[in-house]
Amino acid sequence: MARITPSDPFYQINGGRLGILDAATPILLMVFFYFALKERRKVQLHARYMLATALPLVEPMIERLLGHLAPPFTSFDPAHFAWTVRAAVLGGLVAAACLYATAPRYGRPFFIVGMAMVAQAVLVETLGRAAFDRRYLSGLENCLRCQCWLSRRSSVGSQCGPVGLLA
Repeated sequence: MARITPSDPFYQINGGRLGILDAATPILLMVFFYFALKERRKVQLHARYMLATALPLVEPMIERLLGHLAPPFTSFDPAHFAWTVRAAVLGGLVAAACLYATAPRYGRPFFIVGMAMVAQAVLVETLGRAAFDRRYLSGLENCLRCQCWLSRRSSVGSQCGPVGLLA
């Protein structure tokens, strides 16, 4: 598991963005999977909801492709990462729009995933830029320290190493 350190400029600049992206994607997957199961008797909607479960995963794929194939979008450069995320979101929206255009009558799943991607992009640009991640990650670090201390007192987890997301 990667550790977030204050000396790493990548996480100082982009930690909040990554946190929002990582939090929203599993929620979208669960929602679309639920709707796919709910619409299992309607083959067209079921198939499109199942395909919509994969669309939130298209953004990280595009992000990595851009980072390796297009020099201006080097995803390992902290200053350019925000532009890489924006381009990946745009690519995901184009994919959702293309899939919606194939059959607008049954395109509701792609419209919903497109709107979710827009909401995710707005959250990344607003909350992701704030000092949101440092404040909440320090609270998580304190929680992990408490769990480590409790496990040391029991016989089960006596080998608890240094815990710290921000240290």
